[in-house]
Parts: sequence; C-alpha cells; structure tokens
Amino acid sequence: MSSYMAIITPYILTSYNKNTLIFISVSQGVGLLLSVYISIIKKYIKEDVLYHFSIFTIGLSMLFIGIIKNDFIYIFTFFIGFGIGVIAIINQTIWQKYTPQNILGKVTSIRTFSLYILSPLCIYLTFPFTENISKKLAYIISYNIEYPTGITISLLGIFVLLISLFLLTKTGAKNEL
Repeated sequence: MSSYMAIITPYILTSYNKNTLIFISVSQGVGLLLSVYISIIKKYIKEDVLYHFSIFTIGLSMLFIGIIKNDFIYIFTFFIGFGIGVIAIINQTIWQKYTPQNILGKVTSIRTFSLYILSPLCIYLTFPFTENISKKLAYIISYNIEYPTGITISLLGIFVLLISLFLLTKTGAKNEL
C-alpha cells in the first residue's frame, strides 16, 4: 500500500486535477472511517471471508483506478479506504487474540520495524519502476505515455489480486465463500 499511497497523488494531479485529489482523499477517508462498523458485520460474516474480500476489493479497485479514467475513481478509492480499515481491524484482532501475552511486545515491535523498513523501500522502488517499466508498457499498449503512473497503479492492483488469490487457496476461506 505504500507504493499506492506514494503514486496516487502524482497520478491524480497529472490525469485529473487538484479538486479530484481532494475528493478522492475524502472518499478514501470516509471508507476508512466507515470500516469501524466492521464489528457489526463481523457478527454475520466470518472474519477470514471479510479479510479476503477486502484484499480482493483493494486489488480490483487499484486495477480500475489505473485503467478507467472517470468519476468511478471516487467509488474505487472509497473501497480502498474501507478495505484498508477492515484489514487493519482484523489483523489487530488476530495478533492480539493468538499471540501469547509474554511475546506480544516483541511481535508488535517486529511488525512495526518491518513496516518502517519495507514502506520506504517500496516507495523508493515505485518511481524507477514507473519510469522504466510502466512507461515502456504504456508505449506498447498505446496508453497515455506521458502519465505512466496509471499503469503502475493497475500493476499494483494485479499484484494485490494475485496475493488475494494465493491467500485464498492457502486458507480455508475458499470453502466458505
């Protein structure tokens, strides 16, 4: 998600305008805020189904943001915000529920350390990827080569979709969908 967060702003400013950036930020924020109501939904839908559905929805939304240029971007960013919130809530619940109390601090510090290392690394690699690979792909498929960030966002979406499908095949949630 760090790569997406780093590249969405330049993509919106080059492909849309600053007002769109404001509205997608609000849309994503509203999705994130509404995800707190997941505790109500968790009573009716199993957590692992919500988790996999959220990852899949984020990937699909990112894919569409990069390839479809219209007002649906507000809906897609809402779903990304909502999915991020759902995943965060479920992750935190799982970590607190299944991690023994005596190592909970160590697990939290390793998780935080990993995020501090991996997030900047992903951001750092996103822009060379966009300049070198996405620009060439944009040229090959006759996409707007002036703004290859849309292709990068779509490729990130495809990567998230593949992760979602991989996780689905490795867990028991596939039997419950």
